[in-house]
Amino acid sequence: MISEWVLYVMFYLLAAVFSAILAYCLYVHHVHQKYDHIPGPGRISFLYKFDFLLGHIPTFSRAAKSDNLIQDLFLEW
Repeated sequence: MISEWVLYVMFYLLAAVFSAILAYCLYVHHVHQKYDHIPGPGRISFLYKFDFLLGHIPTFSRAAKSDNLIQDLFLEW
């Protein structure tokens, strides 16, 4: 009886967490689309449709691995 109740609670908590993450991703995507018309540097992402979550992190990490200065990227942009 109690184990069954615990399973229901865990299921609903996991569903709530998943729903919150999904809602946050949709919100970030909406804001990204809202301001997409403003010119700026391009984003490079390993996930084509989910580049709005990572932003410029892949670009900065690629520059850091190739021993380039981040400031040089800002001058290019």
